Amino acid sequence: MKVWLLQRAEPTPHDNAGAQRRLRTGLMADFFQAAGHEVIWFTSSFDHYNRRLRYDETTTKEVRPGYDICYLKARGYKKNASIARLLDERAVTTEFRRVAPTKQRPDLIISSLPSVGMAEVAGELAQKWGVPMITDVRDLWPDVFLDLLPSFAKPFAMPMISSMRRELGKVIDASSAVIASSDALVQWAFAYSSRTRRSEDRSVRMAYMPSEALTISPSEEAEFQKKFAINPDEFNILFVGTIGPMMNLDPVLRAAEILAAEGLPSHFRLCGHGSDLDRISTAAKGLPNVTCPGWVSAKEIRFLLGHSTAGIIPYSDIPSFQMSISNKFGEYLSGSLVMLANKRESAMGTLVTENGAGIVYDDDPVALANAIRRLHGSPEQLERHRHGAKKLYDEQFHGPTVYSRFVKDMENLAHNHSSNLR
Repeated sequence: MKVWLLQRAEPTPHDNAGAQRRLRTGLMADFFQAAGHEVIWFTSSFDHYNRRLRYDETTTKEVRPGYDICYLKARGYKKNASIARLLDERAVTTEFRRVAPTKQRPDLIISSLPSVGMAEVAGELAQKWGVPMITDVRDLWPDVFLDLLPSFAKPFAMPMISSMRRELGKVIDASSAVIASSDALVQWAFAYSSRTRRSEDRSVRMAYMPSEALTISPSEEAEFQKKFAINPDEFNILFVGTIGPMMNLDPVLRAAEILAAEGLPSHFRLCGHGSDLDRISTAAKGLPNVTCPGWVSAKEIRFLLGHSTAGIIPYSDIPSFQMSISNKFGEYLSGSLVMLANKRESAMGTLVTENGAGIVYDDDPVALANAIRRLHGSPEQLERHRHGAKKLYDEQFHGPTVYSRFVKDMENLAHNHSSNLR
């Protein structure tokens, strides 16, 4: 069958000279194509992560035969929470409305939120063509703007946000199924819908592919060891992600300061880039047990997973982040890292505690330092948490299992939808 994927902010296989790791939509595309289906991924010509325009005009590029990416003309923006981003959202939606009818009709549409605008257009086309549309809720878009925008900007953004909320309701009403990384996100979406939730509306985890699929040569191993200076006698804590307002890394730095003063052999590696990188790097300069390596490649991530003890989940106290399960959660689990989650009542914190996969420190630097001290001094407790992390990964976040099952479910849904129309 022909599958359309709509996701305008994820990195694509064309980014970073092909070294970019696949995220949720990219993995869906790979598994659909591996199952024999044709895929078109509609995304923005603006690279959300590197803040650059990939193309000036709408451009379609092939990844492999039977798998294309359509980069829709965009305006671009500098800040995630800004009027410019809302205007960019409108521009990409307008271009999708123009371009989509020129493509061959799909048998299935999977549309991510954001973008609400693109999803609404997709819902209209799905109803017109009689094909199923699945909505994948990634965050509380557009409500997240109320948490991220400064107070003076909220009144100006409210008319557009209110309009997007109405669009969201239409999207959920038009969806054959609603999925999300957590049940909380699915439930949130139905607050704007007039239809009743069904069994098809469920969580599909942000699964992660086993890192063993990446081969690291002996020369690369030596290069990475030199770059990251791993000391196996230290308690190595890993963070990989965007270093911006969505991450509360200040308690992590304070915990590092406490442990450094005690002389506990530990090291925090805060990997990634973002708007707060300079501030965090500057604050970490006086700490001998913190380094900020910047952006890391997929192979470097695999190396770090294999040489780290714990992974830290420091999301800011914003509903959208607390209700979601991030890519990095499954990533850390895949390396059997002890999970250090910062919010007990969050979706990720709940999974950590219920599965014995780590410790929750509630943004308290003293509690985080104490947890690391206890784990460092208790190999038995450390091993129990690592076992819990591995078990949780194998049961709920193993990429091949999750995405193969998802493709089968979508095949059945599309078949049943087609049968019901006859």
